[in-house]
Amino acid sequence: MLAVLFLGFYKGAIAGSIGLGIFDVLNGYAAEAPIIIIEVFVVALVVTQSFRLVKYNDSKILNITLVAVAAGVTKVILSFIEGVIKLLLGGSGLGAAVTSSFLSLPATVINSISTVIIVSLLYIPVKKALEIFLDASES
Repeated sequence: MLAVLFLGFYKGAIAGSIGLGIFDVLNGYAAEAPIIIIEVFVVALVVTQSFRLVKYNDSKILNITLVAVAAGVTKVILSFIEGVIKLLLGGSGLGAAVTSSFLSLPATVINSISTVIIVSLLYIPVKKALEIFLDASES
C-alpha cells in the first residue's frame, strides 16, 4: 500500500506484485501467485482512487487511515470471493463454499487491521525520509 501511495498506481502495483510474487514462489505458493497479483492490482486501484477522493491530501493522518481502511476492506472482500470461487471449483456446494470462506476470514481481517495501523504510523516518517533522500540526491 505504501508503494502505491508513494510511487503511484502502476509502479506501486508492480512493486507489490513482484514482492508478493517472489514471496509466494519462494515459500511454496507458486500456484497462488497469479491470484495474488490480480488482488494487488485491484487493491492498488482502490488505494489510488481513495487517495484521489481525499484530494491527495496526505497532511492529515486521517486521510491516510481512510485510504488504508478502504484497502483493508477491499482485501477482505477479495479474499472472501477468492475462497468461494476456489471451493466451488473444487466441487463444494455454494452454501458450504460461502460458509467455509467466511470462516477463513479472521486472518485476513487481522492482516487488514494491522495494515491500517502500520500504514497510519509509517506514512509520515517514510514520506519525510524519502523527501530528505530525494533532496540529497538532487544536490
